[in-house]
Amino acid sequence: MPTRLVLSGHSAGGDAVFHIASQLVSSEVPNTPRLTGLVQLDPVRGIDASVTDDALAILAATDLPIEVVATPASLCNNFGSGVADTRRYLTGRYLGIEPTTGSHADALDTGDATVAAAAGLLCGRITAGNVALTREFATAWIRDDLTGGATPEFRPGRADYDALSAAGVLRTVTGM
Repeated sequence: MPTRLVLSGHSAGGDAVFHIASQLVSSEVPNTPRLTGLVQLDPVRGIDASVTDDALAILAATDLPIEVVATPASLCNNFGSGVADTRRYLTGRYLGIEPTTGSHADALDTGDATVAAAAGLLCGRITAGNVALTREFATAWIRDDLTGGATPEFRPGRADYDALSAAGVLRTVTGM
């Protein structure tokens, strides 16, 4: 059994991950892996907003790394509700990135043209560049959370990260 665990969720799955993580950090269950991070892909607040609020209040009191790939507000991400909640509770923290032309469906990377077209109509156009950016950052953050590292290329202050920001490819997401 692994000794370290990173949870990741996309869309409404992000809300579920917040809840599960809050339960893991607030209880001591014997013989379970230690939760070492969350990597959220455009999380969306669930129908019962109190679940999200309660979970984020618990997580805010920890030093658990919580990284987010956000996308511009749209119908598909409930107008950025999950990311807005995360920013509100995790004040002052570096949280992650928002590809400026991102789509809520970028994390899906569907190879099916029909599904991609439908997702594009509802959620914004999926682009190879945003899919790659999402995958690169999420993978690096998961690796960092599992190993206790912090790969500088995927954090502000590093030339390649700052160049992407200056070129308008991504925005930095921080807690308010």
